[in-house]
Amino acid sequence: MGRFLKRTGFLLAAIFLVVFGITFAAKNPQFITLAYYGWNWEGRLSIALMAVLILGFTLGITPGLWIAFRARRRARRSTRSTGLTNGHP
Repeated sequence: MGRFLKRTGFLLAAIFLVVFGITFAAKNPQFITLAYYGWNWEGRLSIALMAVLILGFTLGITPGLWIAFRARRRARRSTRSTGLTNGHP
């Protein structure tokens, strides 16, 4: 039952985010110009904000995933060197 609720929650969150993104893009059709050190981009405000949101999310989660990956790898090496599996010799 817990797994079903978890999957349903993730599905509802994903649907909400998609609907929110579509309505956000529809309500913000303004065109903007971004200039950065000689680089110019013209496009919709909603696309620029979504791109920055995705970039920020990616840059924010990457260090945490890297630390978790290293900790998991270290734990595996530790259990192999001691000969323990699930806490039992």
